[in-house]
Amino acid sequence: MIWTHKIAWDPKKAQESYIRRTAGVARFAHNRAFSAGPKQHEAGGGRSHP
Repeated sequence: MIWTHKIAWDPKKAQESYIRRTAGVARFAHNRAFSAGPKQHEAGGGRSHP
């Protein structure tokens, strides 16, 4: 038997704005780090941490 729960996703305006900003910052940081990898590798650099 499989049990499931349905949860309503209904944030208020201020919460929705905060969630969108947070997701946008995380996406920006991920994309920036992802694009820096090949450039750093081509320049002869290794990992940025030991």
